Formats: sequence, structure tokens, C-alpha cells
Amino acid sequence: MWAWREERIKTMGAAADHVLALFPFEPPLYEAEGIPVTYVGHPMAAHAASDWSRRTMRERLHLGLSTPVFALLPGSRLSELERHSALVIGAAKRIAKARPDARFLVPLLIPWYPLPGVLAALILDAVDQSLFQGLTHLPLEGYQAYDKALDVYYQSIAYLSTLRNWTNHFAYRVAAVLFYFRLVGVALFELTEWRILLFIFPGIGPEDFGE
Repeated sequence: MWAWREERIKTMGAAADHVLALFPFEPPLYEAEGIPVTYVGHPMAAHAASDWSRRTMRERLHLGLSTPVFALLPGSRLSELERHSALVIGAAKRIAKARPDARFLVPLLIPWYPLPGVLAALILDAVDQSLFQGLTHLPLEGYQAYDKALDVYYQSIAYLSTLRNWTNHFAYRVAAVLFYFRLVGVALFELTEWRILLFIFPGIGPEDFGE
């Protein structure tokens, strides 16, 4: 309401007996409209802004404490992405040119706990063809191409889980090597269709033996 569409405050006032405000600048806005309001704050606000939280997250993301970090947040709606993406990317390019040491973060759906994330990826990989058949009317003649793309997507979820959660450097490096090894195998097989690659890069498409 305070960011856009200010007229919605009247709707909120009609629907609420008492508003609990999360931000300190909100109470005056409601009070000006005669709406009962109490500032309660946000339980995560102080934690998120603490030095401990900042330092911990930089360590998890392998970012130096002095590295300039920028979050790219073009919006959550498709229309916002279409309108804002070019502007946000353009700004990021200008910042990167001025500060080559800058790092940019983009929010993605990454499982907080790595093991459930990996298990979910494995389950989805096992049932994706059934989901295609049961929930869509897409032609499955080219399912192998779908399957390769989905394999990469699921493995990316698992790999991102290790990036976010794993603290053992050796384990993280092993995961990185296996992930990129698999990507190379998928790319080579899709480009060449050489079946020998199924032995060199195991797991890139065992179902292809039956074709």
C-alpha cells in the first residue's frame, strides 16, 4: 500500500479493526486515515541486518567481507520482469564495469536442506514422464530431449543445494566436478548422439539403450 496504490489504505481500514505494522514508517500513514495501528516490527529484521548474519552468509556464498555485493530484484510478476529486467541488467553491467570485483546475486528457489532437495530431484527425475503423460497433452515423441533438459534442471537444484549448505570444501569440490562432468556429457551426447558417450559419462541417458 505504501509503495503503490495508496487508495488501498481505505479498503484495509474497512477490513481491519487494528493494523499491526511491520515497518516504523507505516503507523503515520494509517493514523492519517484514522485507522488504529500499532508498530510491532519484524522478528527477522534485526537478525537479517546483524553483522553475524552478514558475515555468515558471505562465508556460505564464498564472498569476501569487503566484496561489493548487489542483489538483482527485477520483480516477481512476469510483467515486472518484462519491464524491469533490461534496466536491472543494464545497471549491473555499468556497476561491473566500474567495479570489476562486484558480485551480483539473483534469488532462486533453492532447497534450504540439501538432502531433501536432492531426494526431491531424484523423485522428480523418476516420475517426470508419468507426470507429462498424466497432466499434459504434450507430444512425447521427443521425450528424450525433454528428459535431458529436465535432468540438467534437477541436477542443478541438487548442485545449488550443495553450494548453499555444504561447508566441507572437499565435498563441495567433488559435487562441482561431478555436476560439470555430467553437463559436458549431456551437451556432447545431444550434439553428436554418439552412444559411446553413455559409457564415458554414465547416467546421461540410459533409457537411450532401448531406442
